[in-house]
Amino acid sequence: MTIYPNPASNNLNVTFEGTGAKELTVDLYSIDGQKVQGIYNGISVSGRNEMNSNITNLSKGVYLVRILFEGQSFVQKLIVN
Repeated sequence: MTIYPNPASNNLNVTFEGTGAKELTVDLYSIDGQKVQGIYNGISVSGRNEMNSNITNLSKGVYLVRILFEGQSFVQKLIVN
């Protein structure tokens, strides 16, 4: 999983390598674990999956981007400025 830009202020891009048509969920959480925004909920494709999200409504701070794919969770820290 790659997130960019990081730090971000307007838009967030998330890329992820998928292994085929499988359920994929990408969400944004506050540092205390509260879900603040859904980025993607659907089916992945084989190879590179790209999603973007407008984050202008978020307050400055640290957030967590979580991908849930094939029962596994991948988390990366995001700084919003």
